[in-house]
Amino acid sequence: MVELEILKERRDIAYSYLESCRLCPRECGVNRLRGEKGVCGVDARLWVSSYGPHY
Repeated sequence: MVELEILKERRDIAYSYLESCRLCPRECGVNRLRGEKGVCGVDARLWVSSYGPHY
């Protein structure tokens, strides 16, 4: 099952972003998987409030 392997690979990549957070311009580097909270006050349970193209 190639699709399952691709999903697992993408999951691993997503989790690696949470180990040293660089998701926002502040790049605080906290390990959200260990329960650390960033400057934003959010742990590993992130949410997307909006999205759209950036021109």
